[in-house]
Amino acid sequence: MGDLVRRRQLVLLLVFVSTTLTVGLAITPNLRVFEAICFLIGVVNVTPQILMPLLAAPERRASALALVLSGLMFGVLIARVLAGVIGNFNTWRIVYYMAIGVQCFVLVGASSSSRITQPKIATSLASKSCFPWPNTLSQSRSWYRPLLST
Repeated sequence: MGDLVRRRQLVLLLVFVSTTLTVGLAITPNLRVFEAICFLIGVVNVTPQILMPLLAAPERRASALALVLSGLMFGVLIARVLAGVIGNFNTWRIVYYMAIGVQCFVLVGASSSSRITQPKIATSLASKSCFPWPNTLSQSRSWYRPLLST
């Protein structure tokens, strides 16, 4: 997906959708809806995997990947502990309200960052014309044309 659309708009869209779904988690009273929204949040939470190749130099990409993934795992463990402590003294919804605040902070930071850009050299499969339909592939992208503009 990061090869077909502009990465900046993709990251902003994914963080916005994740924030919107987290609002749904915080206010839903139904368990089935809660589970469905949790599934959808898991689907759209791929932003770190999109940002990892962009933020590191090619010679340090492997060490950056290891550092980011270990940070993600450590963050999951710490978040579970903190959510348990916060949920012990308040309602469980407070954790989701705090997550909404953090995601809004990330959304503002990502929208003002100039580091999230397309690579200078086109390395996507679609740009190398290895598909048997190179012209129709670029013409069939009209449904997400607003994401392609910068």
